[in-house]
Amino acid sequence: MIQLSPEYSLNSVFDSVQDAILVIDSEGKIHNLNASAISMFGYQQDELLGASVNKLMPLSVAEQHDNYLKESSDNLDKIIIGKSRELNAVHKNGNEFPIEISISRFMSNKLIYYTGTIRDISIQQELDSARKNFLAMISHELRTPLSAIKGIFQILQLQKELLSEQEFTEMLNLGEDNVNCLEKLVNDILDIQQVGTKTSKFQFEQVNIYKLLDKIKSKLQIHTKSKDLRLDVTADHDYFVYADPFRIEQVVSNLVCNACKYDNSENEIVLSLGINGDWVKIQIIDSGPGIDNDFKSRLFTPFSQSSDTLKRCEGGVGLGLYICKQLIEEHCGTLGYEDNPNGGSIFYFELKLCDPDDEHDNKNRFE
Repeated sequence: MIQLSPEYSLNSVFDSVQDAILVIDSEGKIHNLNASAISMFGYQQDELLGASVNKLMPLSVAEQHDNYLKESSDNLDKIIIGKSRELNAVHKNGNEFPIEISISRFMSNKLIYYTGTIRDISIQQELDSARKNFLAMISHELRTPLSAIKGIFQILQLQKELLSEQEFTEMLNLGEDNVNCLEKLVNDILDIQQVGTKTSKFQFEQVNIYKLLDKIKSKLQIHTKSKDLRLDVTADHDYFVYADPFRIEQVVSNLVCNACKYDNSENEIVLSLGINGDWVKIQIIDSGPGIDNDFKSRLFTPFSQSSDTLKRCEGGVGLGLYICKQLIEEHCGTLGYEDNPNGGSIFYFELKLCDPDDEHDNKNRFE
């Protein structure tokens, strides 16, 4: 047995364990508990010592526990001793939460005691639920464009001679749209694994923000089709930021495409560039339906989608805005949302202006 130095005691070891530990007698009364148990259940130690352990259980679990205590030792060994189980516990505030518990038994002065080692698995269950929802969404979103592409190829194979040149071209364009949708989904999945980690790759350089936005606008105008995309500049054309042009284009493209998806009006989408003190502010302004108030707090949460999801033109799993926010934060900037006073939405992000003549200072900002 380990010989503890005088400044330590078994109680110190007991209280250092991260899992909650309860010691009860054969009648279910609590004889000892560690600091983690106090923290987990929200009681003070003197509120639990001598109390029934049922105090920490929902009624249904407490009744089952009482039945276990009535079992013989041999039967109890078969039922719960040495086995991990998942069930609900009750906090002092009355809230139930999921736990994993394992029970062991020991003798002291010819009396039987039971030790329960308890772990709060709330976060684990939330992650499991998020994983299942993610897989379900990914499965659906992958199948949708794949089914469309498969259908298009079947039509082209079997009915090519019956299609006019215009119909044939439309089929190819539809196929290309679905391939692009599939590519975006795969890229989002890869990005969410990398952003905010050491595997993220950024190529920072001095960028003339007006020229970059003008280039992005020209590219996007092809994809926005019937939508006019106007670059509204209220700043000098020679402002610079220290940024990764590819990542900024990724953010702007995502925000503009979102605006086009949800704005069914004939109004143009405005890409605005202005200066706010030492920061450059880029806004994407649309005249669409705006964002529901109950969804605004979850806008930048991964896998979150509004109730209007089913009305949108293209698929998605709720990763785009989360990824955009992470990318802008990698630039030491901010990304946010505000209501358009004239109706619709304004998504914006700000980047710190840089001195094009001070390369050393710009690089230090990201180190």
